[in-house]
Amino acid sequence: MVNELAIKARIAQIKASGVIAEPHTWISATSVTKKGKKYTYYRLLKGFRVRIGKEGEQSQKPKLKTKMVQYVTFSRR
Repeated sequence: MVNELAIKARIAQIKASGVIAEPHTWISATSVTKKGKKYTYYRLLKGFRVRIGKEGEQSQKPKLKTKMVQYVTFSRR
């Protein structure tokens, strides 16, 4: 079992390694075939909770909604 100090040390190491994404963000990949060629598009997505239910009342179980922030490109070397 991993102890709390080891987890905190690993988090500090990751943060020190460079820019990291905000909480509740991830990269999604989508593949499309056009004219016999396969293209893969990458998007940066952000999740957020929506608490508004039907007719404006507060929902007991907030739903996770996603929003595309931007397309992501990778350079090949």
